Amino acid sequence: MLPRGLGLLSLFPLLLLMPLLVADDSRKRLSKTVSRLQSKQPSVAVCTYGQFVSCCYGWKNFNGVCQPQCNKSCKNGICIGPNKCSCYKGFQGKYCEAETSLCSNSHCQFGCQDLEEGGMRCVCPSGLRLALDNRTCEDKDECLLGTHRCSQHGHCINTLGSYMCKCQEQFSGDGFTCQKQKINQSLRSSYYRYKLSKRF
Repeated sequence: MLPRGLGLLSLFPLLLLMPLLVADDSRKRLSKTVSRLQSKQPSVAVCTYGQFVSCCYGWKNFNGVCQPQCNKSCKNGICIGPNKCSCYKGFQGKYCEAETSLCSNSHCQFGCQDLEEGGMRCVCPSGLRLALDNRTCEDKDECLLGTHRCSQHGHCINTLGSYMCKCQEQFSGDGFTCQKQKINQSLRSSYYRYKLSKRF
């Protein structure tokens, strides 16, 4: 309890001068604590607040060591500073969430595929194959290679990136299935009758 006549406002100047009245040995202890903490980790992690030493904003004390804090965890990496991740090899992004692709600088004509064992290869759409330069694609002649599915009574017509099938004469269908055309019996019988009529 304060003596009469002394209010809290009269103590205010005294409270402001308190840090200056700290004994010499307290300052020495503070200096040693700061030195000890700074020797264990970067000085950016340790801050002094008056006579107190603590981890700076964005860092948290774990067993006497200031550790960086990331609001979102580093998915494929480690937190090295406040909201700053260091990604493991093969990953990128603010929180190491995206895989690094070797394909980004591949100069492939149509597309690229990352290989599990490392490296990459260019890929081509169906009907095309990788050219000798391993980057561009060229037409694959399915007719010449015999990889088409045309009927045995059809013939293959190569097109860029694909092929078409067409039935031979006297056969009908879509080229993939061809059936012998049936001559209309009435047409045959009419022809036969015509021939017979010419004989006499």
